[in-house]
Amino acid sequence: MTSSLQKRKFLPGSDSDSDSEAHSALAARDITADSGSNNDTGGSVLKINSKKARLLDVDPDAQKETTPKFDIDTVARPAPNLPSLSPYLKTCHVRAHWHARPSVDNIVVFGDSYSKCDDHDTWIDHLQHHLKNEPSLISAPKVLNLASPGASAQDDLQSQLSRFLSTIRKTQALDPDKTTYFIFLGINDLSLMDEDELDSVAELISDAMHDLYVKARARNFVVLDVPPVDFSPQGIRYTRSYTNFQLLLETHTTSFVESTTHATVFLFSTHQVLTEVLNDPLEYDFSEDDVMEEGGGIWTDELHLRGEVHAIVCERLVGALGI
Repeated sequence: MTSSLQKRKFLPGSDSDSDSEAHSALAARDITADSGSNNDTGGSVLKINSKKARLLDVDPDAQKETTPKFDIDTVARPAPNLPSLSPYLKTCHVRAHWHARPSVDNIVVFGDSYSKCDDHDTWIDHLQHHLKNEPSLISAPKVLNLASPGASAQDDLQSQLSRFLSTIRKTQALDPDKTTYFIFLGINDLSLMDEDELDSVAELISDAMHDLYVKARARNFVVLDVPPVDFSPQGIRYTRSYTNFQLLLETHTTSFVESTTHATVFLFSTHQVLTEVLNDPLEYDFSEDDVMEEGGGIWTDELHLRGEVHAIVCERLVGALGI
């Protein structure tokens, strides 16, 4: 996936004080503002492309939030909260609750063994280590990792979501400006489901974001797409399914964000990161044999990545989000 496929939007709901001269050219080239008349919540009238017509009036906090207008032509001040122009962000919708590093004071993860593994560090472990050593953060981030090995969106996302909602009901609610929700699921679904069922998997991820948005006042989301495990020692036969799922995931995440006024959503491409590693392993200090070798430098087994590759994923994620 090349940078030409990237879609960047600074949508209504963005903080006008976060504009930047450094990003003026970027705004003119890559950022588009949705237009429309203001509604009761101060947002724009957006086209909702969703089977469930997710309207903001179900959000009890929506009436309390304001939506400053953003004019692309007036970009003039520093904007550290704007993510970089990165080929690893397939879609990027930024609004006022996103503040880059401060927005990862709390991290919540939904996922499978690519996010939680007893044998080696995953991308989230590397991210936690990075943020602990980040001098701009007053304290280390708090990470709630609900991922479990073998999990699928079809069978496990709802239970992970229920566990989280149950947890916050018993404790203090998380600050929406200081919390980011990461969802990294789909690999196991694709190995178990027929191609014509993939749309329901992408929709489950979108539905989970909606539930978090309404029930937990979640405002910042990062969805990680599926890496090219169709090129893993196990996954050759899944090539077409993985390609189609990536497109469906992009469609559903975009549909979700366009049905809200305050959500910031990044679709980060682990697929792009790992494709670069597999296409040029020598550049990353791997061998040509590692590309398809179980137990080699890239793959621990027929499906899972080594911690060193997760470190590369984390590095690209940090750079893309500016955290």
